[in-house]
Amino acid sequence: MIYFRKSSYPSDAFLIRMNCKKSIILYRNKNETELLWKHEGNGINAELAIYDNDRVFISQKGNLVPLTLKNDLFSRSMFSKIIAEILDYYSMKNSIYKDFKRCLELNICCLLPLTIEEIGVYHNLQELFHNKYPKTEKLNYNFNKGDINLSYLAVKAMSKVDNDCVGILFQYCADKAKQGCGQSYFGYNPFGRFNDNVKILLGKLLSDRVSVSAKNTIIDDYINMCYQTKTKIRLKYTSIKKIEEAHNALVTKILKKGQRSAKSIVSANTRYNNLRKLLPKKFEWLMTEERLALESEMQGNCVVSYANKVKKDKCQIYSYVDSQGLRHTIEFNISRNKYHCVQLLSKYNEDPSEEALQFVAKLLDSPENTIK
Repeated sequence: MIYFRKSSYPSDAFLIRMNCKKSIILYRNKNETELLWKHEGNGINAELAIYDNDRVFISQKGNLVPLTLKNDLFSRSMFSKIIAEILDYYSMKNSIYKDFKRCLELNICCLLPLTIEEIGVYHNLQELFHNKYPKTEKLNYNFNKGDINLSYLAVKAMSKVDNDCVGILFQYCADKAKQGCGQSYFGYNPFGRFNDNVKILLGKLLSDRVSVSAKNTIIDDYINMCYQTKTKIRLKYTSIKKIEEAHNALVTKILKKGQRSAKSIVSANTRYNNLRKLLPKKFEWLMTEERLALESEMQGNCVVSYANKVKKDKCQIYSYVDSQGLRHTIEFNISRNKYHCVQLLSKYNEDPSEEALQFVAKLLDSPENTIK
């Protein structure tokens, strides 16, 4: 059972303990006379201190610290339900809490890194965003009707897009909020870095504008290269061909940077060492910036921009020539303790040969495909 008890902290605080195994019962008051809700299922271990003056604290390492609405515990549905009820309780005094409760209903957690007490300073979302992010005051955008997470990501994306595209960005977020599109539609990581989630939002926007239903590598690479070269992202494209042209222009810009190191950028203890043993010798591991640049020039692709990902061991790049002499560029990554082929493309990002496709698939189906 979850229950209130008097805390050793200030006398106006009550604690909620969550340490049950089968059921969660939350009452509005310490006398357990006003039932809020009951949850049957696996329990979690946590302790919250709740104050009537809009302050909620969570126990961490023996201390109570202010709870923000971006917390890993929100991955547990019962924790979200508890916080939703607390927000509902506070909304009797300030209706802004209803907006954040709605956010938790659409998303795993709230991306805004605010404590519950900080939220209560404002009367509505428009006031909150205008005060926290003054650049939004001139926008023709109603934050009160928008999705909190989308609005936050759009605010963070403002500095990454062309000035004349900011309106497109916020109109897109307004439209998606009306459609009730939340975290599941966009696929962003609620506990990930906000820059990664901003890229996901911008990628989805461009994909929708050019009517590309599946995740598109050209769009993702275009956005990543814009970040890398500090180029403002254009959102006015209405065809994938135009994005490809912008993508290729950025490749040229990166290739013109000058001399590149011939020193390996792959870590000696890389997780991909066993992949080298799995692949035949005719698969060339591209281990230097110089070789990645040469591959981009030969293949007409943007693999030169993957150098930072290679350095961070997020992926590794190989080059392979099939029996017909057709060269392919291959990106491998790791998922669930196995190597996976993320991209396998021939020159100018064309589809691979059937021979290359089947050969790589067969290699990765091997029982030897495991991280050691």
